[in-house]
Amino acid sequence: MVSNKVAITSIVAILSITIGAYFVLGSAAAPPQYGRYLISTDGSGNYSAESATGGIDYSGTSASAVINSAISSLPAGGGTIFVDAGTYELTNTINLNKSNVLLHGAGSSTILDMQDDEYLIYIKGVDNVTIENLTLTGAGVEKSSNTLIMISYDENITVQNCYFYEAGAHTIFAVETDYSLFTRNHVFNSAWDAIALAQGSDHNIVSDNYVDNTLSFYNGIDINGRVKASMHNTIINNTILWSHGGICFDTASQNIAQGNTISHVILGIDNTGAGGTTATTDNQLIGNTISYSEGAGGYSAGIQISGLADRTTVTGNTISFFSDGRCILVGSTNNTIDNNTFNNSYLGVKLSADLNTVSNNLFQDLTTGIEIYPGGTNITLSGNTFVNVTIPTSWL
Repeated sequence: MVSNKVAITSIVAILSITIGAYFVLGSAAAPPQYGRYLISTDGSGNYSAESATGGIDYSGTSASAVINSAISSLPAGGGTIFVDAGTYELTNTINLNKSNVLLHGAGSSTILDMQDDEYLIYIKGVDNVTIENLTLTGAGVEKSSNTLIMISYDENITVQNCYFYEAGAHTIFAVETDYSLFTRNHVFNSAWDAIALAQGSDHNIVSDNYVDNTLSFYNGIDINGRVKASMHNTIINNTILWSHGGICFDTASQNIAQGNTISHVILGIDNTGAGGTTATTDNQLIGNTISYSEGAGGYSAGIQISGLADRTTVTGNTISFFSDGRCILVGSTNNTIDNNTFNNSYLGVKLSADLNTVSNNLFQDLTTGIEIYPGGTNITLSGNTFVNVTIPTSWL
C-alpha cells in the first residue's frame, strides 16, 4: 500500500512536546470527489442510489445490495457515498473495498442495522477511507461474531462521529492497520472490546471516544499484538465506563495512554505481556483518572503492570476508590511510579518485582501506602507523602 504520511499537530496541541513523535498519521481529510452517490430510503423497505447526474442507478428492497453497488461503481479514484437519514436494514456486509472513499451519513438519524452477518462494514487492503456521522447497530450477545467495523491490512482509515450499539463481538476491530484515527465515537454495550487494534497495528490515534460497555467482560480499548506487537499508538482523552478493563496493552510496546477517564472497572489500565511471546515494554501512562473498582475479593487494580511489562512510566495519574483492590500492582522490573495521587483505597502500590522506583507520590486515606512482597528487591522509594495512611510502607 502507498500512503502519504503527515504529522498531525492540531489534535492535541498541548501534548506535542511529550508525544509528538507518535502523532504521525495519513491525512484524514475527505477524499477527492471523483464519484458520488446519494443513498436514501422511503421508510417502507425500499432503497435507492442516486448518482451525481441525478439518475437512480440502483434500487431495490436490499439496502446492502444498493449500497454495495454504489461503492462498486465508484471510479478507481474513489468518491463519496452519502447515506441520508433513515433506517437501513442490512442483510449482508457493506464492503468498502476501494481506496479514497468517504462513507458518511446525516448524523445519528442515519442508522445502519445489521443482525445476521459477521461484519457490518468490512475494509480490507485499502487506504484513505473515512466513515463518519452514522449510527451502527448490531445483534448484541445473541450474535457473538457480529463485529460492526472490521479493518484489515489498511492505512489512513478514519472512523469519527459515529454511534455504535450492541455489537455481538468487537465494535471496531483493526488488524495490521497503521496511521489511522478513531475519534469522537460513542460505543454502547459492545459484547467484546469496544475498540481493538491488533497484530501489528502501529501509529494509530484513539481519541475522545465515549465507551459505556455495561455488558462486556472485555475492554473499552484493547491494543494487542499476540503474533506481532502493536506499537506507537496513542490513546488519549477517552472516557470508559462499566467495563472489565478500561485500556489494555497486551503484547504492545511504546504506546501512550494519556488523559483518559476510566471508572467502574476491574482493571483500569492493564499493562501485560501475558497474551503473547513478545513483551509489553516502554509504555507511558500519563495523567489518567481512574476510579471506582468493580472487582471482588481483591481482584482489581487501577493500573496493573504484570510480567513481561518492563520500563513502564506511570506519572501524573489519579487513582481513587479502589476500596477492595490496589491502585497500582507492579509485577515487572524497571518501572517508574512518579507524581501520582492515590486516595480512598485499600492499597496504594504493591510491588513484587525488583528494580522499581516509587517517588514523589501522594498517598491519602489508605489502609496501606506501599506494600513490598518477596521478589521486590532494589526498590527506590523517595519523596512520597502519606496523609491518613494506616501503614505507610509494609515489607513482607
